[in-house]
Amino acid sequence: MLPSEHVAGPRRSTVHAVVDAASWGFPWLRHGFRGCAGVEAVVADRLPMSHILDRLPWRSALLVVETLPPSSGAGLRSQVESHLARIRALQPHAAVVFVTDHRRPVGSAALGRSVHLVNSHGEGFAAILDALASTPALPASPGGASTRPQKGRPAARVPSPVDPSSGTQEEDRTARLVDGARAAAKEFWAYDQLMVDHIVASMSKAGVENERLLAQLAVAETGMGNVEDKVTKNHFAAQVVFEHLSDQASVGVIDDAGGILTVAEPFGVIAAVTPVTNPTSTVIFKSLIALKGRNVVIFAFHPRAQRCGEAAARIMRDAAVSAGAPEHCIQWISAPSVGATESLMRNEGVSLVLATGGSAMVKAAYSSGNPALGVGPGNVPVYVEKSADLTLAVAEIIASKTFDNGTICSSDQCVIFDDQGTAKEALRLLAAQGAYVADGVEKVKLEAVMFDKERGVPAPEIVGRTARLIAERAGVDVPAGTRLLLVPLDRTGEADWMSHEKLSPVLGWFVASSRAAAMEAAVAQLEFGGAGHTAVIFTRDDEVLREFSLRVPANRVLVNQPAVYGAIGSLYNDLTPSLTLGCGARGGNSSTDNIGFRNLLNLKRVVRRRADDDDPAPPSEGPSADERWSAQHLA
Repeated sequence: MLPSEHVAGPRRSTVHAVVDAASWGFPWLRHGFRGCAGVEAVVADRLPMSHILDRLPWRSALLVVETLPPSSGAGLRSQVESHLARIRALQPHAAVVFVTDHRRPVGSAALGRSVHLVNSHGEGFAAILDALASTPALPASPGGASTRPQKGRPAARVPSPVDPSSGTQEEDRTARLVDGARAAAKEFWAYDQLMVDHIVASMSKAGVENERLLAQLAVAETGMGNVEDKVTKNHFAAQVVFEHLSDQASVGVIDDAGGILTVAEPFGVIAAVTPVTNPTSTVIFKSLIALKGRNVVIFAFHPRAQRCGEAAARIMRDAAVSAGAPEHCIQWISAPSVGATESLMRNEGVSLVLATGGSAMVKAAYSSGNPALGVGPGNVPVYVEKSADLTLAVAEIIASKTFDNGTICSSDQCVIFDDQGTAKEALRLLAAQGAYVADGVEKVKLEAVMFDKERGVPAPEIVGRTARLIAERAGVDVPAGTRLLLVPLDRTGEADWMSHEKLSPVLGWFVASSRAAAMEAAVAQLEFGGAGHTAVIFTRDDEVLREFSLRVPANRVLVNQPAVYGAIGSLYNDLTPSLTLGCGARGGNSSTDNIGFRNLLNLKRVVRRRADDDDPAPPSEGPSADERWSAQHLA
């Protein structure tokens, strides 16, 4: 539960408010709650709102606040009626506030006295709150119990969605999943390389065949990104990753060199946590790399991407099982919650936690008591050095930063120049290709809507949205066709919030006074939430490249490449193709790798004694050492 400023007063009832994450991102809404006595808020950022409304035992007045997707005209009325019917089915007496993207939302009288529409600036919201807190408590519930708090006793506290009251049930459900997975892992251990490769090929084929469907489901459920770019991400996960691993050994002896035989064995049960920003592509990717190593996987999806995550996992599972994989090779938590995910990660039957998500979830993975591979956030600086090919640099920056509306962690966050002339020309070229260069006043407006500064994260309602929609929310007028918002930085790092990771098509830019100052700016950018991830440089000067590479705290330094496409590997370079990018110790991770199937293998090494000149001659009878320890003998 979020801290409230509830102050009991005469004739005021306690109002328990359930607020979706998008609405909570509006500063005016948070301030409204804190300024109104008698209100307690729960933010539905980890559990679906329907889950909270259906399960929590309300004992006083209830308010539901929900932000509607962009719409207009009759579409808005239809959205309101649809969302209202869903809420009324669960909480028939609740007052409801819908936040719309209209500056003057349509009248709501016909929808009922307890339904209110407010625009994205929150006009009239404080008055609605105050009126609700001043009304009597609701009538008795159908079961006969009064909804008014009993005299002398406080209103029933609403359990926090991050502290579920049914922890034992969640642990029981998780235990059943893990038991099924362990049985499948035991069966899978006996498969040979040919069988494994047949299964993985079947999964890849199914992923490609369904890449557009899954992209559509992801955009429809999360509201983030766009279908075409999510199709590309799904294809990368299903086809590019498969092509990389298809001809590589992952079963039994996989190498014999230098007197060492390397034997691959599976970890076993993988607990895989997936993000809301890349929900379906991550499921495809983790399924492929897990089963390539004869591992089995249990997914914990982000609650706001549960349906599309389940669809992707079901497609992968069905393809694997149809090709001969064990029945429970791919499973998932069907009732998402933070408690369920933590229960899965802590289960002693889990061999490895593979976590992709926010910093808090990754830290929880490393604190689970099980081995973990978690990956940190990116806050990628792009240094455009004065010798750079500006035409190339600008084209690559726009292609990278606008891809899927900036939802990939390796997307550009700040462009750094070391020369005023270079910066001026680059900004001109960027504007010619659809970027809007904001001024200082517009920067302030954008910053106000783009961050939840209390939690230190991008505001949920701007993540993965278009540049025009973000500008509209901020009250900034931009031309039609604007693809990218460019915001001037006073400096990089924590002194300027626009230097933060933004997960949207909004890009900071900064002009340093020298080469050394530009490199220091790149370091500050990474240390402000992206240490160990990725840095990009555009240059023709090898001396500058060497100096930059030695200086920046990044484990991927991309040279004259787009940040997004370069960091994930294979497309522009020979990095392992991956959607899980390690940040090493600097980023609080255990690996700097582009995570692939080899990271999910136990590698056993059989080591022969090195022969010295004065060692006695080996016996002449019987098999040689090589014959005794051949791949055939060990398989």
